[in-house]
Amino acid sequence: NVKFNPLEFSIILDNLINNSRKANADTLVLRFEKDGNEILMRCSDNGYGLKRGANEERLFEPGYTTTSGTGIGLSTIKKYIEKSGGRVTYNREYTHGFEVVLHLMQWI
Repeated sequence: NVKFNPLEFSIILDNLINNSRKANADTLVLRFEKDGNEILMRCSDNGYGLKRGANEERLFEPGYTTTSGTGIGLSTIKKYIEKSGGRVTYNREYTHGFEVVLHLMQWI
């Protein structure tokens, strides 16, 4: 069981979908895994991935963008996940597009 705010979760999904579209992805996969006491939500797409020269350390920083967007999508995701006691990471080992992992450990 995972407790969450439905409005915030819909905003998270909307931001994931919009980011995937901007990266020309035609597929977005949401995969849930249990890892010990943690529930992971892997969000991966088949878009062009992180642009060369992008600063991975700033990905979740408000206003940071590598597209023509506003740079609030990933920072909003991070804000809502952390508000619920979780965390968000970028999977740099994923090579078929872009993947973020939502660690929902406190949502249980």
